[in-house]
Parts: sequence; structure tokens; C-alpha cells
Amino acid sequence: MRTPVARFERTWIGEAAGALCSCCGQRLDLHQPDAERPDRLLGTCAECGAWFLIDDATHTMLAIPDVRAVRRN
Repeated sequence: MRTPVARFERTWIGEAAGALCSCCGQRLDLHQPDAERPDRLLGTCAECGAWFLIDDATHTMLAIPDVRAVRRN
């Protein structure tokens, strides 16, 4: 049985408020799942459904693999 490997695409962003989806270019909806870590956000795209982990402190964004990609492995 193969263990699925997730590949994360890292993108530099100027600031979280202006983060755009790297899949379709639409502005991301931002969510703050952990009140104790306000610099870590979850970005979701209403257009294509992509999800991203955003680290506002380092101005980087990691694409979270779609569950369908993980299931294919």
C-alpha cells in the first residue's frame, strides 16, 4: 500500500488581506481558526474551492492539497 504524499505549493504574498488564489486568481476568503495564533489564517476560494494555509508573519501561503488528489494515490 502506497502512502500518499502531499505536495505543498508555497507562494509569497504581500499581506493576507490581499491574498489571491494561486489556482484561479480570485480573492480568498480569510478565516482565523485559532484565536491564539492570529498570524496563521486559512484562506478559502469560493470560486474553485481551493484551500490555503497563510502565515501572515512570513507573508507566505501554502496550498493545501485537495482531498481528491490524496485519494488518487
